[in-house]
Amino acid sequence: AFMELLGMGSKASRALSVIIISEGDEILRRNILNQMGAGVNVIISDLILDGNWADAEKILESALTGENDAAVEDAAFCMLVTDLVPKLEKRDRKKEADKIFSKIFDFYQKVCTDNPPSASCHNNLAWMAVVCRRQMEQSLAHSQKAVELEPDNPAFLDTLAEIRFQRKETAQAIELMNQCIKLAPKMEYFRKQLKRFESGDPSAERPDENGGFD
Repeated sequence: AFMELLGMGSKASRALSVIIISEGDEILRRNILNQMGAGVNVIISDLILDGNWADAEKILESALTGENDAAVEDAAFCMLVTDLVPKLEKRDRKKEADKIFSKIFDFYQKVCTDNPPSASCHNNLAWMAVVCRRQMEQSLAHSQKAVELEPDNPAFLDTLAEIRFQRKETAQAIELMNQCIKLAPKMEYFRKQLKRFESGDPSAERPDENGGFD
């Protein structure tokens, strides 16, 4: 019944989720969070966009608590940031964008420190940072580590290419994107990225990452 109410997207259901997630016992809290899955991000995002930071932080803190192991491979919180930060910036709410970015960035920094062999973790953190155009030096370092660990992973090479492009190292970005195309020749997204890089404008909108195959 709770999940049905949550799916309605009402303020009442969001308020209920805050109470259960932030104040419920550990077993109930974890059960609800597991059932909600990506829905947690939706609620956090909606609360922040509505200016309700207090409730958003209650849910976020609960969601992050004890999630270090899952976060090694899970990009859910990075996706929250890459979706939310641009929306906040478009609303001239840069301080709030900085706040949510810093909170999740620091969380993933610790996860990466605790799990240095995880290429996915390094890549997720690097992608989040470059998309948000923050912590670019750290973004580069984590991306290079991911590629060092898995040099033939086109997704990781794409992250490094994007970082090089944002640093105006266009020739290197193009070289990396050509590697992506060789590794995944049917992926339309990589060809769109190459075209974007060749335009030479780092501010140009990125193609849809889910562009799929030809």
